[in-house]
Amino acid sequence: QWHKIKNVVIENGVTSIGAGAFCAYSNLESVTISNSVTSIGEMAFTSCESLSSITIPSSLTDIKTKAFYQSYGLQSIQVESGNPVYDSRNNCNAIIETESNTLLLGASLNTVIPNTVTSIGNYAFTGYDELTYINIPNGLKSIGEEAFAGCYKLPYIVLPESLVSIDDYAFSSCSNLEVYCYAEQVPETGIYVFDFAYTLHVPAASINAYRNDEEWSKFWHIVALKDDDPKPTGIKNINQNTIIGQHYYSLDGKRINQPQRGLNIIKMNDGTTRKVVVK
Repeated sequence: QWHKIKNVVIENGVTSIGAGAFCAYSNLESVTISNSVTSIGEMAFTSCESLSSITIPSSLTDIKTKAFYQSYGLQSIQVESGNPVYDSRNNCNAIIETESNTLLLGASLNTVIPNTVTSIGNYAFTGYDELTYINIPNGLKSIGEEAFAGCYKLPYIVLPESLVSIDDYAFSSCSNLEVYCYAEQVPETGIYVFDFAYTLHVPAASINAYRNDEEWSKFWHIVALKDDDPKPTGIKNINQNTIIGQHYYSLDGKRINQPQRGLNIIKMNDGTTRKVVVK
């Protein structure tokens, strides 16, 4: 009957959640972790598709690889204050390793990556098929293995000048992804990083360097960046007061009835998603 369990409480006195402890509990909706738990094992909550929220207590200082891998339903992630290893700075809705400034796990819809993050870890957003936008901050240096693999509704990604490396399969199965990369020096890549991408926008002076790189040259089209392309903040500057779209969202992912002055996230009628500034 384990597969029917919807709610789990890890009681006080338990110090660790073992590897694979709740793996594939597909109906699991909520987990309460007591402040005595210090570690979560590898794949402990993998494929818990109905799990929508998780709170990491201040006592928990060791989260193993793929602990929440393919838990596609996660919408709320919080680290309690006082945790010496992890944090959710700026209410970012994610788990960040404090010392390395690495985002380890994001949510499926409304994570806002802080500007202080320099790395996106392995599997941070893997399989989030409802993810339609993400803001990559300036200063980001690396993107880990499978970080955005399977995010097939993501229409475009903007990579900053600071980017140094992208690991294996980071954007695999992101069909029709358009990539805007501001790095003048070609970032190092693993294998099959962009297996379904078509158009790559790069600095004009770097086009030949990208075309001569084994992985980046797989793009069907490599073209020069233009002034009106999305910038590394992910914002597209549109100087108009009326923007017609299908759905409108604030920067933190909340649904709004119409665009507001300032930054908006708009799902257009053609299915694409854009970040726009309304003046």
